[in-house]
Amino acid sequence: MKLTTAFLAIVGLLAVAAGLSVAYSRSQTGEVLRSTDEFARLKAGDRILYLCRQCDSRREVTLAGTADVAERFKAGAVIICPGCKDKMRVVIGQPTGATTPSPVRFVNEKGHECMYVAKAPPKK
Repeated sequence: MKLTTAFLAIVGLLAVAAGLSVAYSRSQTGEVLRSTDEFARLKAGDRILYLCRQCDSRREVTLAGTADVAERFKAGAVIICPGCKDKMRVVIGQPTGATTPSPVRFVNEKGHECMYVAKAPPKK
């Protein structure tokens, strides 16, 4: 009976630790950018994070201006992951409704969405 209780206590502690780890890592990234409208609101000096879902690498970039944003996130632009060196292409989808913006996705050569972009939180 004590062995079962100890096992359940260890599993419970591992679950809590995993939850805290995910919460901490999400606090290190800001708002995830998903639509053309959100990318259009970026301005010079904004910091963004490229986050790879395959290898968990991240790269921080400071934007130079609106022309930089337009060039980085236009349909067909290529971003190379700093960790796994995969080439990700920017794909802009069709809006789902009249008032909804077009979704922006970052897909690898196989068409899987493997990267996302988040606005970096302010430096402390």
